[in-house]
Amino acid sequence: MKNSMWIITAVLLVLSIGINAQENWTTKYIYPESYNSQSKSSVGLKYFSASIGNAILYGWRHVNYNSEKFFVGGTGYTGQMGDISATGTFSYGGLVLGYDKRLGNRVHADYGVVAGGGGGKYTEAGTTTSGGGIILEPWFGLNWRIGKTTDFNCAATYLYMPNNDKFTGYTVALRFDFALQ
Repeated sequence: MKNSMWIITAVLLVLSIGINAQENWTTKYIYPESYNSQSKSSVGLKYFSASIGNAILYGWRHVNYNSEKFFVGGTGYTGQMGDISATGTFSYGGLVLGYDKRLGNRVHADYGVVAGGGGGKYTEAGTTTSGGGIILEPWFGLNWRIGKTTDFNCAATYLYMPNNDKFTGYTVALRFDFALQ
């Protein structure tokens, strides 16, 4: 599982950089609205399903576009884990590397990876589990333009902690992006 996550992450980054370089050198952009030299700030919610328990996370993201489609930035999420019989918290943050692919005037896909760190604590039936470490989170999402400078995003991610399988799991994310001039 660890090797496959590294391979998926490497392939996504190589494809993003290769496609971006090819488009910059060989074609002109036909999209009327360019993100080049812009940034986006975002707020979002995630449903996180880890092997130890489930959580609702809330957080933010800010990215700057280095070209028409490639972006880099930072993100951070935190929230509560557990249910009636268990309690806990989980938080993480990291560097965002991503790529936008337009699918039409109002829809585009974005994908990339978050690399950073995080940790949590979970107590159930008197047993406490805690841990932290490196986070790798590849994602794929779809954005819908809902205003002149606002997008709505729905994404699926895999939050992977190589040294802590208890806090490794899948997320479903909902996010609002606000383009800044």
